[in-house]
Amino acid sequence: MTSLKSDMLVAVAILIGLFAFTKGIRTSFSSFDGTVYIGEAIGGNGRVPAAIRRDLDLSRLSGVDLLTASKQRLITEAQVVLRDGQVGIELGSFVALSEEHQKKLVCQLYDRILLQFSEVGVAENGEVATMDVRAPCVQGKELSKIEPIWIPVLQILKESPKDMDLKYPSVSEAEFHFDKMRADWPRRWTLRRVKLFSSGPFNRSVVISDTELKALLTEPLNIPFQSF
Repeated sequence: MTSLKSDMLVAVAILIGLFAFTKGIRTSFSSFDGTVYIGEAIGGNGRVPAAIRRDLDLSRLSGVDLLTASKQRLITEAQVVLRDGQVGIELGSFVALSEEHQKKLVCQLYDRILLQFSEVGVAENGEVATMDVRAPCVQGKELSKIEPIWIPVLQILKESPKDMDLKYPSVSEAEFHFDKMRADWPRRWTLRRVKLFSSGPFNRSVVISDTELKALLTEPLNIPFQSF
């Protein structure tokens, strides 16, 4: 009887351990050229799965090839998302090698993002209004996505348009800079430049210019600003 109880306790402990592991990282499987890859969900610890989709894994690349593939991953997955008076810009994610030759998620390599926008269709004295958004790089729940960079449009529209810097508790650590502003808020902004960079000692960065954005996007990435 004692032996039976011990065996039951061991079995229960194993089941609890398996439940805790599967709760930390949800896995799905797909086949690619005969190889099984872990699906896109990742655990809360931000660790890179042991095997990932080939198109997300840039660790085999270096130099110009890595830079080109990084820009493609960031922008070809880019989209505009909306929630509760906010507009978000969602970029694609990827995995690459660190200086220590370890696989790292993009936001472990670059901890900050700069998005630069200009007003669509209106210029005054040849000058176009601009908006710079600086925010942390945060890995999304899916391996293929970076968490959206949120712009609190309804809160911003309560301000009088002018050249200024803004910060809001609703989007902590994000900073908004406006320049060459006119009397009225722009109705739409278009993305002109993207920069991922590291605030750490390695000083790495990926910069995507206006020309590169036009080549990578099937249509301009515009965000609404007065349609809420």
